[in-house]
Amino acid sequence: MNWKKTWALAAGLLLAVQMAVVPGAQAAPNGEIEIILDGQPLQSDASPYIVQGANVTMVPLRVISEGLGAQVNWSASSGTVTITAQDKNISMENGGQSAMVNGKSVRLDASARMTSGRVMVPLRFVGEELGLKVDWQASERVITLNSGKEGAATGGTTSSGGGSNSNTTTSDNPGSVDTNQGINDDEQASVTSPSTSTNEGSSNSSQGHVVQVKASTSMRGAWISTINGDWPSSAARSSTEKQKQEFTKMLDDLQGMGINAVFVQVRASGDALYPSNLVPWSKYLTNTQGKNPGYDPMKFMISESHKRGMEFHAWFNPFRANSTGTTSGLAA
Repeated sequence: MNWKKTWALAAGLLLAVQMAVVPGAQAAPNGEIEIILDGQPLQSDASPYIVQGANVTMVPLRVISEGLGAQVNWSASSGTVTITAQDKNISMENGGQSAMVNGKSVRLDASARMTSGRVMVPLRFVGEELGLKVDWQASERVITLNSGKEGAATGGTTSSGGGSNSNTTTSDNPGSVDTNQGINDDEQASVTSPSTSTNEGSSNSSQGHVVQVKASTSMRGAWISTINGDWPSSAARSSTEKQKQEFTKMLDDLQGMGINAVFVQVRASGDALYPSNLVPWSKYLTNTQGKNPGYDPMKFMISESHKRGMEFHAWFNPFRANSTGTTSGLAA
C-alpha cells in the first residue's frame, strides 16, 4: 500500500470537509429589521439591531416618541433616559442593568446605551411596559406591536435634558442645503457581525455582538431660537466659553435623540450672530447690540455640527428691526 498516497487522500478529504462545514457554521440570517405598529410600519432614524446573547432588539429613542406616542427625555449629563406615557414613568441609565418603572426597580435584559451617537433602548421592555403586545417573526425579521386599537400610532414629543425649548421637525428630503455634510454614513451600515439567534424575546446577557441594519436617511431637525432663549442662555451672555459649552451640549443632547440637523436663528432681528457689514452684532451674545463677542459664533456652530455629521441650516429673520416697540438699546 502506498502510505503517501493514502495520507494525501485523507488530508484532501479533511480539507474538503472543512471548506464545506465552516462557512455554514458562520452563516446567519440577516437583513433589515422592520417594526410594525397596528399594521403600520414605523420609520427609524438609526439602525435597530439585535444584541446577541441577550437576544433583544434595540431601537432609537425617537421610535418610542414618534412611533409609540410617548414623551421621552434624554439627559446627556446624567446619561438617563426618561419615558412617560399615560400612567407609566420609565427611567433607564446608560449601561444600567435595571430600570425604574413608577419608582420600582425592574431588571433589564439589555441596558439603554449610546450607539453611533444614538440613544438606543430595548424595544420589547419599553413596549410591554407601555401596554403593547410585542411579537418577533424571526423568518421575516419583523417585530409587530399591537396596542389593541385600530389605525396607526400617534407621535409623541422629544426633548433634551438641557432645558432647551428647541422644536423638532422631520422631512423626507435629506440634504436640502448643499453646504452641509448630511447624515453620517455610519448610520447606513449593513450587517457588521453575524447573528446566531433569532429569538428576540429570550434573554441571557446584556452583552454580546451586534447586528446592524440599514437606517432611515430622512432629515430630522430641531429649531434653535435665540430670541426665545434656546441659545445662548442669559447666564452665558458675555461669556464665549459658556456659549460654546451650551451649544455643544445641546448638539450632543439632540443627536442622542436622533436629530441629524439643526436650524439655528442666526439673525433674530436687525442684528446677527455672524460678522456683517450690514447689521451689528446680536445683543443676545453680549447683552449689548453691536459689541464684538470675540469670536464668530456661526462659524463655530457650523464646525461643531459638521464634526457630529449633523446638518447646519441658518435661520434668518431679515425684516424685523426689533422684537419690542422701543428703540432703546439699539446700536447707532
